[in-house]
Amino acid sequence: MKKILLTTTALPLLALSFPAMAFSPAGEDIAYRVNDEDFQGYFVSAADNAKGSVLIVHDWDGLDDYERQRADMLADEGYDVFAVDLLAKATALKQSRISAPRPTDSTRIEKECAR
Repeated sequence: MKKILLTTTALPLLALSFPAMAFSPAGEDIAYRVNDEDFQGYFVSAADNAKGSVLIVHDWDGLDDYERQRADMLADEGYDVFAVDLLAKATALKQSRISAPRPTDSTRIEKECAR
């Protein structure tokens, strides 16, 4: 009974803490142009004594907070980081990625079993 009560009490408190944990980028967005298309990368510096430079290339859905967070983490470890944008800012894929459903593991398993 105590475990259930603790869980019921802890979950709402945990849920309230998520907005406070929202990602706040340490770097800056860098706009650049290639072949008349606009792109927007992300740069974060490790400060004066950088160990080197790292280039991050995003996955299929473009540059988002995931890559920015990884860049910030690498900068904390002492690297200058640029996360490149391979998709133009105005591509349809970027506009639709939020609404595009991602297959869950169960969906993938069901498709594999149907073969």
